Order: sequence, then C-alpha cells, then structure tokens
Amino acid sequence: MKEDISSELADQKIREVFSSIPLVALVPGHKGPDSHTGLEPDLIIRLKTPGGGYSLLVEVKQEIQPRMIPFIAAHLGNCQRSERDHLLLFSDFVSARSAEMCREYSLNYLDSMGNC
Repeated sequence: MKEDISSELADQKIREVFSSIPLVALVPGHKGPDSHTGLEPDLIIRLKTPGGGYSLLVEVKQEIQPRMIPFIAAHLGNCQRSERDHLLLFSDFVSARSAEMCREYSLNYLDSMGNC
C-alpha cells in the first residue's frame, strides 16, 4: 500500500535538492503552520544565501491536477508576507500539464520523483 505524502517527506526531499546548491545554507528544522485556520502553508523552510534569507512556503498535496494549480497558487500567495517568501508545491508526481500551469502561475514545484 502506498504511503500518503507528508510534510516530513516534503521537508526531506526539498532539503536534498537545496543541499546540493553551494551558495545555499538550509536553516535546521522545519516549521509547520502556526495555527489550524488553514491560512498557512503546510511547511515553511528557511534558506540562507549570500544575498540574505529566504523562506519556501510549501503546499503538500498527495495528488495534483492542473485545475488545482490556480487555487494552490492563490492560497500560497495569501500566505506570502514578503518578496523573500517563495511559493513551492510538493506532490507525489507533477505531470507535464501541471508543471506548465505552475509556470503560468509563478508557482515553483518539486515532486517525489525529482521533477522540479
């Protein structure tokens, strides 16, 4: 039986990708939502670069369909507090059409297969 995608798996996979970038330092730990209002991202990952700190606001979805992308982008956009907050969708698999929709909505993506 296939396991559900969790914030912990998303955190692990995202950190694997960013740890290979020489000028990016990952801040230890991850942060979940501050409350249960549904107005926060599923996960916040902090990054440090020579140019300053950044945050990845991550929405974690088991399955993603292209029609969901505008709503995810809007939700994460509402969570964005500064220009240093970047939006990221993490899913089990992001299809070519979903990836195209992510680009249209300026939504970064990463899936458990390594597509980003």
